[in-house]
Amino acid sequence: MFPGSEILKTVPGALRTAFEDLLVSKLKREVAGRLLYDTVRDGASPAAYHTACDGHSNILTLIWDSEDNVFGGYAARALQPYKDPADFWDIDPGSFLFSVVNPFDNGPLILRSAFDGGSTGSVCVFYNPRLGPLFGNGSGFYIHGDSFQTCFTDHRSLACVDTGKTGPNGTPVYSYPVYRYFTLQRLEVWQL
Repeated sequence: MFPGSEILKTVPGALRTAFEDLLVSKLKREVAGRLLYDTVRDGASPAAYHTACDGHSNILTLIWDSEDNVFGGYAARALQPYKDPADFWDIDPGSFLFSVVNPFDNGPLILRSAFDGGSTGSVCVFYNPRLGPLFGNGSGFYIHGDSFQTCFTDHRSLACVDTGKTGPNGTPVYSYPVYRYFTLQRLEVWQL
């Protein structure tokens, strides 16, 4: 599904298989990935990211952080080349966030955003050539800086879906602590 993914090589076999099965179920189709961008191969910069990814639809961003967590986002709509002087968010009904490996060891999860009240599960994708991938509009992840040195997740309004997992008191299981900075080890973008 993701031939040659250096990030998914770090994920134990059973978790990787569960993640791939979860993607097929969520997308309702078979998935064959083509690597568009890799921070190690192509350089960790907004310019390199946008050169490789702008104009492509059905892209999956995989993030591996320094604590060996693996997570990311999927955008169904094409990443639009920046043409407007104003930064803008695009609500993408087919988009979602996900977690593959996280500190809670609760397996692969598809996440929804409370941005739209949680009604559709869609998240926003931010387009700006000065920044790397940004998903969620206040509840997602942000990667920016000249060499992607600023990485941040804000999961205040992200709850697990498609799994039915809840905590001991019946509240949704959250994938990451609130307001968490992380150090990027590697980022890959795949077209599916």
